[in-house]
Amino acid sequence: MNIFKRILLPLSVLSLFIFLPFKTKAAEFLFKDNTVTQDQTIEDDLYIIGADANIYGVVDGDLFVLSDNITLKGTVTGDAYLFGMNTIVEGNIYGNLINISNSADMKGIYGGSSHIIGSLISYEGQTAEDLTILGIENSINGTVGDDLRVFGYKSTIESIVKDDLIYFSEQYNILEENITGNIYDKDILKNIAKEQGVEVEEYEKETSVSLYSTLYTKLVLSLISLFGLSIVGYILIYISPVKTGHIVRKVTGSPTEFLKSLGIGFAIICLIPIPIIILMFSMVGTPLALLVTSILIFLFTFGKIYTETALGKEILDLFKVKGYRPYKSLITGRIVTTLVSLIPIVGTFYNFVLGCTTLGAVTRIKYSAFKNTKKK
Repeated sequence: MNIFKRILLPLSVLSLFIFLPFKTKAAEFLFKDNTVTQDQTIEDDLYIIGADANIYGVVDGDLFVLSDNITLKGTVTGDAYLFGMNTIVEGNIYGNLINISNSADMKGIYGGSSHIIGSLISYEGQTAEDLTILGIENSINGTVGDDLRVFGYKSTIESIVKDDLIYFSEQYNILEENITGNIYDKDILKNIAKEQGVEVEEYEKETSVSLYSTLYTKLVLSLISLFGLSIVGYILIYISPVKTGHIVRKVTGSPTEFLKSLGIGFAIICLIPIPIIILMFSMVGTPLALLVTSILIFLFTFGKIYTETALGKEILDLFKVKGYRPYKSLITGRIVTTLVSLIPIVGTFYNFVLGCTTLGAVTRIKYSAFKNTKKK
């Protein structure tokens, strides 16, 4: 339950699924708490979705982890994609690293570029190429083989950087003698822009006016969406209360239930375009392709109301509002979605996660119904 609350709201992460590897190499999927022991070698790309993931052995390929707590002390010969609440990395990653987590403790050795996003980031590792950090509070030591880019509120930078440092931070402490190349901050970049004939101040004023107009429009559209989809949600819950309850259980029954629904939904989104395109090339397959596409659009547009209801139920439980109240849960979830959707980028990925979770939950329900029918 906690992982459901944490993963959807920070995104949400889930937000950076565009970095996932799409290779033809075989893959191994694990949908529960898992430990890759020190004497174990997995000779495939490895995907782990569960509350806890511990990797002490060797992954001979890429590694993708979506878990609450992630510990990586083994070796990954390919790229690593880590999404979680708390991440500890003390192993070796031969390829690139992408880590999105609330708390990140990075002490490993990375053969490619590293990209770390989180709230509290501690870096004491060794990156062969570029290192990019986006966090609220950053403590950066270790070494960086190329450029270091740091964005955050409070940053302490004592790394040995073989090339340039670019940083934007309200509070900062930099050990400049450790920087081999140039150091760029906001003021230096503004001066560079002026030398090239670009007045940053005027651009910022124009942007603020445009941003105000855009936010006003977005706010109005969000309010229309809030009330419009709430009405649709009430209708869907009224005509299908049993289905609503089943979907809620597939989403918030446990952390594993949520992660299974999210993982299956995301896998479908990645795999379904190819068969749809193939079906479109035949007269018989075109109607089926259109039907499948329509179902996907419906689930991502209206079906996510079920997942919002599940989210609302968890929030009401958090505030000690006991009992299953689908209509109150719906309006609570709709308000959360409306507010998060106002945040650029985060809102987009948040809605993507809702859609994938709904798609996965509905697929699991249909599959269970099919198995039960087959047994009978």
